Amino acid sequence: MLYRSKFEVKSIENVQDVAIQESKKTGDEIRYVIHAELNGEVNKYVADLNITYKLGNYDDWTIQYIENKMLDIVPTGKYNNCIKANLTESGWGIIQTVHFTNNCDVALLVEGVAFYNNDWHPFHALIKANDSRDASTGFADIKDFQIKRIEQP
Repeated sequence: MLYRSKFEVKSIENVQDVAIQESKKTGDEIRYVIHAELNGEVNKYVADLNITYKLGNYDDWTIQYIENKMLDIVPTGKYNNCIKANLTESGWGIIQTVHFTNNCDVALLVEGVAFYNNDWHPFHALIKANDSRDASTGFADIKDFQIKRIEQP
């Protein structure tokens, strides 16, 4: 969804699968549109990338740049019971917010959507291990919410 924006490939073991969706050669450049499955220390990810190679001396191709089009955590569902969430009045008592309680001993990322200002808006909240906190939505009066995913960040 929103939270993850970067993944560092440290070894070949981090790359589970690569599928070339498309390739286009223009002069001394080739651009590949790639879908990849990646394996991190905690989570598995899917990524869509554009990788551009440039022809150098002696017919060698080197990566010119990599463009990240999408990176997302593959949901496991194993932490779904760790987070309890409910609508609660904010400190001023004039608006409602979402209150999260993490009952597990690992920090968890909660992603979902909240209904306020007559529309659904995405949110993400990092809840520390065995901790509680309210969602930070400014002065929005939340009417409803849906949790889409709970995973380790």
